[in-house]
Amino acid sequence: YRTSNLVVLSPDSKLIIQRRGKDEDNEFRGNWTITGGHVKAGVNYLRAAAEEAIEELGIDISGLTRQELEELIQKIMQRLFPIGILGEYVYDIKGDSNKERRALYALVLNLEENEMVLRKEAELKQIRDEAKGDIEEAIKILSKKNEAEPGKWEVAEMRWLTLDETLAWWRKGEDKFTSDLFGYFFGGDYGEKVINH
Repeated sequence: YRTSNLVVLSPDSKLIIQRRGKDEDNEFRGNWTITGGHVKAGVNYLRAAAEEAIEELGIDISGLTRQELEELIQKIMQRLFPIGILGEYVYDIKGDSNKERRALYALVLNLEENEMVLRKEAELKQIRDEAKGDIEEAIKILSKKNEAEPGKWEVAEMRWLTLDETLAWWRKGEDKFTSDLFGYFFGGDYGEKVINH
């Protein structure tokens, strides 16, 4: 299968790291990760990355016509740039031959987009407060909301950190991270994993 991921940077060059909020019964539930998701059939990696940015970061598309939404997606696509070694990455983290083809991009938010992300995090904080800080309970609440508004409530929390702060936090091993993303993109040997340039 294919996934497209983004390292999202705020206007002051901080990484936006997010905690998965989808009520999935798997090892990634509640993990910290970067923005991204599966690439749908007939969609390329670049477009999928732009769509995931809109969906997961809370970029407001309410009231947009289909044409206006398409223009927004195209504008974000123009601002995405690949990072690491160009190409699709393959990994088999579970050893089950279920290889994943993945692309990684970077996106620097403008001030207006960053404000939207801050508002989204404020909404998420209210839900976490409602759950009294219990992330499992917050994920249950978010999952119910996501049924009514698919895609809008897949993230449970967001943090703005420098790259050094992010890597130091990840290396401590105290929190659950989607380790394939962090280990693969930030700590792995790219050369062996590139399948096309």
